[in-house]
Amino acid sequence: MKKKLLPYIEIRDILRFLHFRQENIPQNILDDIDAALDTIYRCADFREVHRRVPVKIEEDALWLDESVRLPYKSLRLLFKNCSHIYVVACTLGLSISRLIKKEMAINPAHGVMLDACASMVADAYAGYIQETLGFTTSRFSPGYGDVPLETQRIFAQLLQIEKKIGVHLTEGNLMIPEKSIIYLTGELCEKEDHIGLSCKDCERDCIYRKV
Repeated sequence: MKKKLLPYIEIRDILRFLHFRQENIPQNILDDIDAALDTIYRCADFREVHRRVPVKIEEDALWLDESVRLPYKSLRLLFKNCSHIYVVACTLGLSISRLIKKEMAINPAHGVMLDACASMVADAYAGYIQETLGFTTSRFSPGYGDVPLETQRIFAQLLQIEKKIGVHLTEGNLMIPEKSIIYLTGELCEKEDHIGLSCKDCERDCIYRKV
């Protein structure tokens, strides 16, 4: 899996996650990141499930599979040129969460490094899966823009993620294991230069904003 995910890993994103902002990063930090990534690749239990579903765009809502109404502008904008979308869920498994928790207690600095790298590997895994689906829009996960986090429950039920990949939602709609992702991406007939939303389309402000 390491070879497959390597093109999707950006060290600068890991550094930003770790709040390193200077240009000249010490070599020992870069070596620690490489070691942490190798640990994640070795210990992760990569699992995914996805489903292709029809969508219908109306003036005030997006209809998923003709039965689920999603009244969110972000989704209508992103999928306006799509007749189908993919609902995708993926996870690195429970062993990674246990490893991070253990390291946080023994060596917090190393635990934070593992946590950052695991987050980036989970995102890379999501990107890899998306690439296998063909021409698609950008990914969109509940909890961003105007789409509330609780909509994850709709997609979790649609995909049966607890049964298929061992992921369940807490009462607060967070995923367990933690290094898990649910996202939507629209199917396109052919590749286009830019089909997606960017940070400037989001009304929220966060440390990950790309200006």
